[in-house]
Order: sequence, then structure tokens, then C-alpha cells
Amino acid sequence: MEDVMNRRVGWAFLIGVAIGAVTALLFAPQSGEETREWISDRARESYDQTTRVVEDAFAKGADAIERGKERAGDAAKAARKVYTRATEALG
Repeated sequence: MEDVMNRRVGWAFLIGVAIGAVTALLFAPQSGEETREWISDRARESYDQTTRVVEDAFAKGADAIERGKERAGDAAKAARKVYTRATEALG
């Protein structure tokens, strides 16, 4: 669920940057060089933001996998104990 939200936030951010860039191009009284520099800066900021969102999503995914592995290990230990007790009771 969090992964979907992170993707939505990332896409919403990128769409917002694109809309802002187009609006700025239409209404900004800047030279072409200034406009290209501004676009470059916004693109860099967007890339950095997207990178942070993706890295955060991967970190959360890795944490979830690690927790799942720990829980699976705990469940396996519990199952071994039950099996051992059952075989001793029957044996």
C-alpha cells in the first residue's frame, strides 16, 4: 500500500513540475538562456526528489522483507517444536 502511495506521490510531483515548467515558459519574461537554466534546475530538483522517493520505497521494501524472513524463521522454529513434542508423545 505504501509503495503505491509513494509511486503516486512521485508521479504527482513530476506532473506538477511539468505543469509548472510549461506555465513558467508561457508567462515568464526571461531570456532563452535563463529559461533553459531554470528548466535544468527544476529537472535536477525533480530527479533528486524522485530518487529520494524511490530509495525510500526500496528501503521500506527491504525492511519488510527482512521482517518477513524473521517471522518465517520464528514460525519454522515453532513448527519444529510442535513436531518434536508430537513425535515424542507418540513415540
